Amino acid sequence: MRGRNYSYAQVGMLLAIFVGGGLATILYATTGEIAYFGLIGVGLALGLSLGAGFERTKARHESSSGERGGTSNVPQ
Repeated sequence: MRGRNYSYAQVGMLLAIFVGGGLATILYATTGEIAYFGLIGVGLALGLSLGAGFERTKARHESSSGERGGTSNVPQ
C-alpha cells in the first residue's frame, strides 16, 4: 500500500478540529456554556486558511526555483 500525500490544508483542518474540539470540551466541562463548541468551527477555518496559505507559498517557491519535475497530482 502506497503512502498518502496529504495537503497542508487537510492537515491544518484535521489538527484544528482536534485542538478546537479538545479545548471546547474542556471549556464546556468547566463552565457549562455550549457556545464554546463554536471554537471547533473557528479552528477549522483557521486551519484551512493557514494550510491553503502554506500550499500557495510552497507552489510559488517551487515555480520560482524552476523545479518542474514530473510530479503531478493526477493519479496514474
